[in-house]
Amino acid sequence: MSQVIALSIYRFPRDIKRRPINTIALFLIALGCGGFIWTNATSAIYMNTGRASESEGALALSPLSLGICVAGATMLGVGERLYDELMSRYQLTRLGPLWRRMIELSDQDFHLPVQSFSAPARLQRAYVEIADAICTVRVVVDGNYDPDSIVSALRRGDVTTDSSYPTLSRTLPPRRSRREDLQLITVLAATYRRSARATRRLTAAQH
Repeated sequence: MSQVIALSIYRFPRDIKRRPINTIALFLIALGCGGFIWTNATSAIYMNTGRASESEGALALSPLSLGICVAGATMLGVGERLYDELMSRYQLTRLGPLWRRMIELSDQDFHLPVQSFSAPARLQRAYVEIADAICTVRVVVDGNYDPDSIVSALRRGDVTTDSSYPTLSRTLPPRRSRREDLQLITVLAATYRRSARATRRLTAAQH
């Protein structure tokens, strides 16, 4: 138990930002183990000093320590996977409208059936397919190729196969890393959702 506690204390400051759920789970396990150690040590002291009746109070805390250990072990086993699943589903709802539209407008056969994929796998596939479409779709834009103009063209379906028009990848700001690619896709997805909401509000107001 002491080794588990020492390991948790060592890893807590290092992993709390990188893997917060697993780190908290290890902390709970360490806390439960610490409770068992304290319970046993206190009970032993009471027993050896002739105060056996007082040891019952310390032993009464054993279920609490056990519960904390079980909670930590459960979180360690399924917490991170559950968190990834929920966060991926949330991100998919945000990327979904842009993802579907890019697939509709692209003439490339890169879309895979993803119904049987887990949410994290579907999310990764969404990023890949949007990135692929950005490298192939050419939109007709009057003026600057800013996110609002690009999204408006995508929503209207103003795409072309004319090679004199640049692909979206060439009109968008240069990216130097995968992280910047993902950030750009996130911006486009947010702009697309905002444009769709504005259109729905306008349509509702007209009716």
